Amino acid sequence: MEDESKELQGIYRAAGEQLEEEYYFKTLQMVQDLGSPALIDGSVAFEAWKGIAQAMADASGYRVVLQAARMEEIKCTPGTFRVCENVEIAHADPTLFRTPAP
Repeated sequence: MEDESKELQGIYRAAGEQLEEEYYFKTLQMVQDLGSPALIDGSVAFEAWKGIAQAMADASGYRVVLQAARMEEIKCTPGTFRVCENVEIAHADPTLFRTPAP
């Protein structure tokens, strides 16, 4: 039973990684189409990100969460930062194909 559980866990992990990579590149392409070749330059408005998240939620049926990383500088290496916390800044719930609660 434990071997089956580990195998199933491996399948879930592989499928999740594949989905994550696929949506990462699709999102990157959408952002580039909006006129921002670099994701870090801040030229894509927050409202555009929310619209992209809503479109992804509607298309997939999943809740999409936008997060911001809170960074802190590493004391022994000035100019180098690490993520110390991820904070939810917005989310999009699917609005299409929803089944009403009984």
